[in-house]
Amino acid sequence: MKTVLGIKYKLLGQIEYFGINESQDFSIGTTVKVQSEDGVWMGKVETIPKEIDEDNHKNKIFPVLGQLNLEDLKTFRDNRLKAKKVFDTCFDIINNLELAMKLIDVEYNYDRTKGIFYYTADGRIDFRELVKELAFKFKTRIEMKQIGVRDEAKIRGGHGLCGIHLCCNRFLQNFETVTIKNAKDQNLNINTAKISGVCGRLMCCLTYELDFYKDFLKKIPQPGTSIQYLGKRAKVTGFNAIKNCITIIYKDGIFKDIDISLFAGKDLSKIEITEKEVSDFELKKQEKIFFEK
Repeated sequence: MKTVLGIKYKLLGQIEYFGINESQDFSIGTTVKVQSEDGVWMGKVETIPKEIDEDNHKNKIFPVLGQLNLEDLKTFRDNRLKAKKVFDTCFDIINNLELAMKLIDVEYNYDRTKGIFYYTADGRIDFRELVKELAFKFKTRIEMKQIGVRDEAKIRGGHGLCGIHLCCNRFLQNFETVTIKNAKDQNLNINTAKISGVCGRLMCCLTYELDFYKDFLKKIPQPGTSIQYLGKRAKVTGFNAIKNCITIIYKDGIFKDIDISLFAGKDLSKIEITEKEVSDFELKKQEKIFFEK
């Protein structure tokens, strides 16, 4: 068994596991130096230590080299400044070669033996000439890494419509599939400008409460369903999962909200709510309020 820590490193911030020995003790949030397959990198501890079976682990487990000192921080700072200059040079070369790609960012490992160039493109790009020029100019190994627009937002960061820093940049590790149906299930206004993130794709947060809404929808008659309420026919027009109710409309155009607790145990395809059921429900609700006080 091997004791490991989950470390988030590189610009895309994927968590990978690195081994530690008995003398090493790092708390979550500590910045450390790790050895990986392609060199030494700076990362942040994201998990508490755990034991894993090294033989059954799909990837080789590399070690945590230790906590960063001032000299390490200076090196990584200098590498970041160097990467920004390299970005400008690469950007010019891409334009000169007329390549249909968008350069997003550049990062170096600790000793600058490898540079990763992140880019987006609509299709495959023949960047052999670009790599040749970059390798000759900067005397280092070059990796061209094509990413998606959601990865671009993850790297660059920013703020969403909610005003909070982007989830993908702060904590999301994997991107789940988000569809328009996710928004419809939550009774949201289908306005793509309001439910899309800065990446142009549907917002990741549309999946956060989806399970709650799916469970709620199983308990209510679907919009458009006809029900019998207090002796009158009405049609379900919508719902409010937060208030735990549905909205109905009578033939005369009057709207009314109904608590979904009234539907418990009923056949949702054929609902009839009597005055006695409503009266009993209101009485129980008043009793609950009284005893809670």
